Amino acid sequence: MRRLFFLTIAFLIWLNPAAGQRASDVLERGITIKQNQKLFLRYDAGALKYDIAEDHPDNFLTIPDSVLFLPKNIGVNVYIRPLNPLNYSITDELTFIPDQIESKATEVYDQISGLLGKMDKKSEVQNRNLIRGQEKRDQEKPVEYTCKTKLQYLINIYTSIKDKLNSGADFQKQIIASFQQLKSLSFEEAGNTRDSIDQNGTAISKIKEHFDSIKILLDSLKIQIKKYSCKDPKDTLIVKHVLTDLLFQVTTEYERQKGRYQNLKKAFDLVDKACKMATVSKDGLEWCVFIKEVEVQRGKISKLIVKINQSGYIWPDSGEMVANLNAEKVKRVVSFRKFNLFIPEVSAGVAYTNLNFPKYSTETDAQGNLVVADAGNENFKRLSINAMLNIVGFIPNSMLHPFFQVGVGVNANYPTILTGIGLRLNFVPLKRLALAFGFASTWIQQLDKLKVGDKVSGEADVSKDLIYQFNWPPKPYIAIQYNF
Repeated sequence: MRRLFFLTIAFLIWLNPAAGQRASDVLERGITIKQNQKLFLRYDAGALKYDIAEDHPDNFLTIPDSVLFLPKNIGVNVYIRPLNPLNYSITDELTFIPDQIESKATEVYDQISGLLGKMDKKSEVQNRNLIRGQEKRDQEKPVEYTCKTKLQYLINIYTSIKDKLNSGADFQKQIIASFQQLKSLSFEEAGNTRDSIDQNGTAISKIKEHFDSIKILLDSLKIQIKKYSCKDPKDTLIVKHVLTDLLFQVTTEYERQKGRYQNLKKAFDLVDKACKMATVSKDGLEWCVFIKEVEVQRGKISKLIVKINQSGYIWPDSGEMVANLNAEKVKRVVSFRKFNLFIPEVSAGVAYTNLNFPKYSTETDAQGNLVVADAGNENFKRLSINAMLNIVGFIPNSMLHPFFQVGVGVNANYPTILTGIGLRLNFVPLKRLALAFGFASTWIQQLDKLKVGDKVSGEADVSKDLIYQFNWPPKPYIAIQYNF
């Protein structure tokens, strides 16, 4: 009998690898994820929301406190709706912690077993030659010009550069406008987001053409200054010095203005990349970004920490693009455990039954001898349960959870094993109250070698001779338990 009971308890604990801080988290807030389903997250109005679906999430709900997701598979893929990288960034971290429910169940198992006997190619578009015929002229064979003609030619190039740079204010407005349009994208819907990005891409290409044309003129001016010469070496030296200084000034202004374009291009590339990543994601899903595959291990809780940070860039109307201050907007710890139909829950309480235990003492017989005497029976009608293991059936969103239970009741020197069935209540005001019915099996102290009437030298002889024996048949009991 003891061996059978021992094996039954071992099997039940092996069968129930719960994963969660408390069994109530599973029974009251557990959310099942089927084998083909995935977990989708979405940041909305300062909160992180979720939906469980195979491919097209459309009903996002706020993640409840202490929620525990229960994948039926050995793991689950987690995705999130894309966010504008000019406004937000997403970070994640996966950790594993020991399963407290299983640990507590093991402790009860140890108590019971002790009583019984002891886990991009970046691509660059080639620059267009916007100055018609300029490169062609640069590549033609040298033509003999007078010094005045040569100088005028250099001045014309310089003047063209200055005119284009002076129009920079208009392009600066275009740059800021394009940046603000990119930053305002909500990434709510794929088609509209892609169209807006493409429109900005066209505008940015025109800005690029503007700066490419200036670069061609700068390179040409640099080459012509180097080639410039006159008969009078002194005139040549003076002209080259003045023009080199002018070249430096316009080059400096060009780099300053182009820096704004490069910042806009950097912002555009971030948004464009985020859109492309969300358009074709892992498993062929569209408009979501793969975060991580969360593995669920036996005896452990998988915890995925997801942070949404306010970050990205800002661009004041007067000034340059700067990185935004990184501020945490939301942080959620999402817990996972392997789905299991049965959840072990440890609880305490009282059981009402009617148990009788024989008692022995000593008395003096008619001849004056000290002998073993029958002291009657000690009766218990209430047992304190200090370790009860309920194997609770998981029924999502149910007000009642059936369970099988086994536990230990200890009153003084009378150990008792209780086995039964019951219902765990899951509604206010009786939430977490459990009612059970079963049978209590006891070990009683019986005389081993001595018997009533045998001579002894004292009470110590009787105590040494007492041994525990399993008492049959078991007695019925009813129990009341509360799980905090």
